[in-house]
Amino acid sequence: MENEQSTHVHFASLSSSSERYNETFEEIKKAMKKSVQLKAELSAKERNLVSVGYKNVISARRASLEILSSIVQKEESKGNEENVKKLKNYRNKVEDELAKICNDILSVINKQLIPSSTTVDSSVLFYNMLADFSSNAERKEATDQSLDAYKRLVWYQQFQLYMTLNWTSVFLNSPESAYQLAKQAFDDAINEFDKLNLESYARKETTLDAYPESRWVGICFTLNLLLLC
Repeated sequence: MENEQSTHVHFASLSSSSERYNETFEEIKKAMKKSVQLKAELSAKERNLVSVGYKNVISARRASLEILSSIVQKEESKGNEENVKKLKNYRNKVEDELAKICNDILSVINKQLIPSSTTVDSSVLFYNMLADFSSNAERKEATDQSLDAYKRLVWYQQFQLYMTLNWTSVFLNSPESAYQLAKQAFDDAINEFDKLNLESYARKETTLDAYPESRWVGICFTLNLLLLC
């Protein structure tokens, strides 16, 4: 069963590298089910594939809806009622696809990923994903859970660097929370920098070298947020 799980992860990785995200989506779902059966925690690579696969599949549908809505408006302004009717029917089809995918994601997160999660890294990612795909009260609850887990991360951890870049979407409608989070991360970084031992410092540098954009984007995001707020 472990070999079968590894095979799904391998093909999910290949499809992600070739930007065939629908296949990534399907393969990583199969891999997750096997992981749950094996009672194994998802690896960092597997968590990344979950996030990349789901978000790209969702983004593609959202982009399609935006384009279709724009075309519908143009046809309505021209008075082409027949075209508008056909376009709306097609848009409804895409909306149904998006709703099905979101419900699928929510089910996987709630029933498989969160219950089997034992690490802070996993909790942050899965609650963050839950907030992305939920709405209203459910979104707020998931955001609060994600923030609670996020606060337990060490500031220089590789995963936190990634999450800092992603956090703007979660707190898009809550600038005060975004400000407090950015300020705390900045203050912690300043306070802890001198305390790092050589091993930790080397690990931080390796992380930044692996994600060169995070070095500047993360710093700019934090400083700009502090200045703007």
